[in-house]
Amino acid sequence: MDRDPRLRNRWVVAATNASSPPKEFPDRMTEELYKLVTTGACDDSDVMYARDLYLVKEHRAAMDAFVLSKMPDEQVRDLIGVPISALEMYRQLYMDVSVFRNKLEIITFANEYGDTYGAEMVRAAVMIGPDYLLWSYGSQDIAALDNRLVVRKTMIDSFFRGLAHRGNALTSGVAREAQKWWGTAIRNAQILEEIDPRATKTAFDELRITLGKRDITHTSDQAPVPVTEILH
Repeated sequence: MDRDPRLRNRWVVAATNASSPPKEFPDRMTEELYKLVTTGACDDSDVMYARDLYLVKEHRAAMDAFVLSKMPDEQVRDLIGVPISALEMYRQLYMDVSVFRNKLEIITFANEYGDTYGAEMVRAAVMIGPDYLLWSYGSQDIAALDNRLVVRKTMIDSFFRGLAHRGNALTSGVAREAQKWWGTAIRNAQILEEIDPRATKTAFDELRITLGKRDITHTSDQAPVPVTEILH
């Protein structure tokens, strides 16, 4: 099975360079793309839009990153203004992720991305996800990012980066760098505890809520027997 997500485009390029026109096409969208490449026009406006995006290397890298990050089409549309129908067509013609069997193959594709301009963006989209692209393109959603989330993610990242010292000598540069990362992780853990306390009060409140749901005591007004009839 071919792992090239641009398989349809590659088919069209081969057909265009062939000595005679193809007698049949894999599907309608490939046929429309062939018409567009060979004549300069076709009957599908989404195919034309998708090709326009592909031909500009900056746009191509951005579109590849959005698709590989698995950002919802509605969010991509709102962020960069590309209609959903054109997004779907681009995915079919130029970034068909269904060819990948697992995330390892997607990571390999990202690591081998030929365009120097887009390589960093595509790799970040695969490894970090949509949040990186939201930040890159100035989404207002990032402006409202929860500070607790920032501290927590930085803490976790710093902790695991600190584990890189394993297998290295204590006096090595890697070990020294690991100490710095762990220092960051500890500081962020302390900050997180200050801005998001999780100890006594939270535990007490959760216990109180739980017990409140099972409370079988009654006030004098709620008592099943009149207070005057209760023996003392």
